[in-house]
Amino acid sequence: MRYWLVDFGASYVKTAIYTSEVGEISEYKEWYSPFNLQDSISKQNLIHFLISKKSFYPGVDRVITCSILGGGYQGDIYYSWKNELGKNGKHCLFSGLFLDSKNYHMHSHHSGKENGLRFLGKLDDIPFYSNLGDTNCVIKSLNLTKEDVAVNLGTGSQVFYLSEDKNQIIINPYIPSGRAFLVFQELFNSLGLDIFEYMSKLTLEDVKNSNLDIDLNVFPQSHIFNGGGYIQNINEYSFNYKNLLGSILKSYVNQYCSYVNNTKSKNLIITGGISIKLPLILDVFKDMFPNHNIIHNKTEIPNTHLGIVEYIKEYL
Repeated sequence: MRYWLVDFGASYVKTAIYTSEVGEISEYKEWYSPFNLQDSISKQNLIHFLISKKSFYPGVDRVITCSILGGGYQGDIYYSWKNELGKNGKHCLFSGLFLDSKNYHMHSHHSGKENGLRFLGKLDDIPFYSNLGDTNCVIKSLNLTKEDVAVNLGTGSQVFYLSEDKNQIIINPYIPSGRAFLVFQELFNSLGLDIFEYMSKLTLEDVKNSNLDIDLNVFPQSHIFNGGGYIQNINEYSFNYKNLLGSILKSYVNQYCSYVNNTKSKNLIITGGISIKLPLILDVFKDMFPNHNIIHNKTEIPNTHLGIVEYIKEYL
C-alpha cells in the first residue's frame, strides 16, 4: 500500500510516500507553504495545490494528512491561526473540502469526534482519510515518558508533556518562534542582510553576555500577547547587532523556563526546524537548563511524518 503523507504547515508543505509492505518512508519533498505569503486560502486553490503536488507521486493508494491547528473556514475560505478570522471558523483545513461527503467528519485533534483514521472522501479519485493535527503527530513520534518534556521549535512553538496521571498529553501552544524571528528578519531584509546568517556567527558567550530585554509576543495569537512586543534596556554602546541578536536568542529560550521548570522532567527533548537552522539554540538550552538532559530529536524524516506512520500502523 502506497500512502501519500502530507504535512501542510505554516512555512512548508512536506510530502512523502510510506510503503506499508516494507515499512519505509521515501520520495520526500518539501514545498513552500501558501501560508508563507498569506494567512488564508480558498478551497479551489487548496485543491489545485494538492493535485499539482500529487502529480509527482504516481500510484498513490491513500492520502493521509496532518495540518496546522487553530484555523477554520469562513465560507469557502480557510483562515489559518495567523488570522483572527480563523478562531471563529469551522472545520479543519482538509475536512472542509468534504462537507458534501456522507463520510464527512473532523478528527479530535481539530476539536472533532474521530480518534482514529477513517475514510473522508476522494480527492482526484484517491481515498482521503482523517486529517490529523501536526503537533499531535510530532507527539506521536516521540513516545514520551513521565520523565520527558518536549519543545517543538517551528513556525509556531509548543511545549508538551504527560500529565501527572499519565492519561493525557498537556500541550502549551502559540509560543513565539519562527514567526517572531521573521519580524526581525523583515528589518534585516530591508537592509539587504540575512538575520539567520548573522545569528549563525554568534557564540554562546555572545548570548550569555547579551542584556537587552526583548518581548517576542509580536502577533495577536501568541501566548501572552499584550499589544505587541518590545526591546528594552537600550543603553549607550549596547545597541549593536551582536547584542540585539544575542538578546533575541536569550529571550527566545528563556520563554520556555516557566513551562519546563514546572514539570518533574529530567529529559528536555528539542525538535523542529528552528533547532536545525540555528544549532546554537541547543547550546543555549543546555546553559539555561543545566539540570536537564538535552536531547536533540533531529531526524532525516520530519517528526510529523513519523507520527502519521504510527497512526497508520495503529488504525489502518
